[in-house]
Amino acid sequence: LYMGVCTLPSQRDYWNGITRVPQIADHIARDSFMAVGRFFHLMDNDHLLPQDDPAYNPLQKVMPAISAFNEVVRKIPHE
Repeated sequence: LYMGVCTLPSQRDYWNGITRVPQIADHIARDSFMAVGRFFHLMDNDHLLPQDDPAYNPLQKVMPAISAFNEVVRKIPHE
């Protein structure tokens, strides 16, 4: 989330000398962060719709996780 607020030209900049951001760099090593991005996928990129498709959704990569979360929340009994 912090990377969305404090944007830098490259993800590696959050760990580099003068542009180092302690709110990020002090909590996760650069290589660990990069590994998460490389290996954690919510959806196969081969199944993404192109931006010019009428059914395109900019959140399509995270929609499976959002849908699963919503389904769990729906099952919580109301008090």
